[in-house]
Amino acid sequence: MHNQAQKLPSLLGPLSCFLKEASQETDPYSFFRIICEEIIPLILQCSLLEPIRNQFETQRLQHLKLISRLEKATKRQVHDSYKKLVACIKDTQIAQKEYVWKCLSKIDRLLNNAIEERYCGPKEYEIAYEYMEDLCCELVEEGYSPLISEFADISSKDKQIINLEETKHRHQLNLLMDKDIASFTIIQEPYLKRTKFAPAMKELQEARFLLSDPKSQEPWVVYNHLFTAYWSWSTSKSYFKDKPLKYESFLNRARSMSWLEEHSSWHEMQLIKKRNYSGIEESLFSLSRYKNHLLRLENQIALELSIYVPELYQEQSKNDVPYQYRLRVDYTELWFGIAWKKGRKMDWYLIAKPQDSSSTHQFIKLISKAKAEEVINAPDRSVADLMSRSNLSGEIRKIFFKESSTYKVEFNGPNILGEVTNRVDVIQLVKEVNQLHQKYNSPAPRSFLLSEADV
Repeated sequence: MHNQAQKLPSLLGPLSCFLKEASQETDPYSFFRIICEEIIPLILQCSLLEPIRNQFETQRLQHLKLISRLEKATKRQVHDSYKKLVACIKDTQIAQKEYVWKCLSKIDRLLNNAIEERYCGPKEYEIAYEYMEDLCCELVEEGYSPLISEFADISSKDKQIINLEETKHRHQLNLLMDKDIASFTIIQEPYLKRTKFAPAMKELQEARFLLSDPKSQEPWVVYNHLFTAYWSWSTSKSYFKDKPLKYESFLNRARSMSWLEEHSSWHEMQLIKKRNYSGIEESLFSLSRYKNHLLRLENQIALELSIYVPELYQEQSKNDVPYQYRLRVDYTELWFGIAWKKGRKMDWYLIAKPQDSSSTHQFIKLISKAKAEEVINAPDRSVADLMSRSNLSGEIRKIFFKESSTYKVEFNGPNILGEVTNRVDVIQLVKEVNQLHQKYNSPAPRSFLLSEADV
């Protein structure tokens, strides 16, 4: 540990310089060159950051295992749901309708791998799931809602039906006003609200999206995006020579899909390297998005160092006082935010999630409505007890609250500048909020991320 402490300035000093240089860069080529030739190699070479790299890789592998489990569960559930759907329909009149038996035939061929078309795209059971969704919608519209109640939630909505005879009669009697067009009857029309079969499919879709979500704030996803840029920059064209696209089997199609995705990111990065890049924000390597990735990674490295090597972080951050702290409530969730520098986005940490309508929930609601210097009266319990239940003790309490009596406490306000909180141990604070956030493991509400212009 002592040897690491001596190496820290020489190892992380250049990293800080390159991060700052990249944040100021406006040219895509120069920006990604700094990332791929300076920043990522430094991170990979720094032994001090090995626990952080291992943590990111472990989280990525765990997520890939989750996707694999969900794929197996989804495939099984789609097969089982199809058999049940056929059993419900086969002895009814609706089974003779052309669109029904054609749809069921298509699903059967997909699930039994008897489809003639070969392509590189969604897996057969995923396409079968979409056909089953479409079929359920058709059956609801045809008035067969009771038949598929096991497979979908059915609701109803108002629908206007024109009364032709009544409208014609009223027109003849000159009873229609200028604002009237016709006579209508309101009926209740059923519609498919949501499907209930194969619930693992939605979990699978969410898990896959998280893996590639360009706006994700999860540190391991951010690191994965940066590593994709590094791989795309460093890999030569010869990598794809022995990777022909084949569609004869499920395994070949899966491999081909993976290679196509790799080639897509590689090709876009080559355009950047050749300075033939438009830089549109919808592209894979958006400049503004990757600048946010770098900021997120920088903050996460600082945060993790405070846990793995606290004495080094303390030495580095004696003069590193956060610019601002925030306390926000999202219904039953209490969130704590830190902006390390003016103009940077908040890092949000979920620190408490009490039960709805509990005394702790009532307490955080009072906090959300309180203004600076306002005295809050504790409901039912003592202030000390509610503070403890809300995880507002320790360093967080020093920021937002003054001294209290048994049932009253004075609130400093929801937005506090770091420079006025000299009694706060920043190292201990970061440890506390990180441990709480890892306990709840929830992404910050999107409304928080969209309302930081004043930071």
